[in-house]
Amino acid sequence: MPFAVLSELERHRVRKTLLRVRELLEQAAALARKRRS
Repeated sequence: MPFAVLSELERHRVRKTLLRVRELLEQAAALARKRRS
């Protein structure tokens, strides 16, 4: 497998992971806001 293809897959997976983490952080922030009010 060429390195270029591998790095492309890596980039895609990292992007997906970052999006997932951001989703979880936003959910946690929303819960925190609800608890405070």
